[in-house]
Amino acid sequence: MESRSIEMHYKNNVKKLMEEYSYSLNELKNNCELSLNTLRELKNNPFHNFNMESAYSLAQAFDCSIKDIIEDDVSTIYFDQIAEENKNN
Repeated sequence: MESRSIEMHYKNNVKKLMEEYSYSLNELKNNCELSLNTLRELKNNPFHNFNMESAYSLAQAFDCSIKDIIEDDVSTIYFDQIAEENKNN
């Protein structure tokens, strides 16, 4: 059995929250301190690395907790990460 090193990342819920709040990228940009490019990357790549300042800014824009911005179910994160890595195989 091949051993693999898995680097765990947090998964963000930006796309899901944008849908719930019916926010476009431009509307979200107007409500937080992040650039349009950063927001686009967070929306399109839920495993994109971001810092706590960004999470705080997003939480303010969505009027929610930072915990709502970050997916914390490790099994879901792991499954999604493996699925993404193997989708072309």
